[in-house]
Amino acid sequence: MPTLVIRKIDPVVHNQLKDRAQIAGRSMEEEVRILLRQHVADNAPKPDQNWVQAIRALFEPLGGAELELPARGAGRAPSDFSGPEWDERDQP
Repeated sequence: MPTLVIRKIDPVVHNQLKDRAQIAGRSMEEEVRILLRQHVADNAPKPDQNWVQAIRALFEPLGGAELELPARGAGRAPSDFSGPEWDERDQP
């Protein structure tokens, strides 16, 4: 089974994890395993979500993001293939 080492944890967070584990009657290591498992399961993309819905689910709790889209101008003219250089009859 893989091992994960996390360094430089804020002492406040460390104490909170220690307290949670003690209240639950578990080791701190088991408490962290449970928290990670729950967090990953809660935030996993749902199979019926497409990528747009998955991204929206991530950003909506943060207030979303409003993007200003630039005004669209006229498109370019289509290519003209009607000249003699495009005539198939002149090809070898």
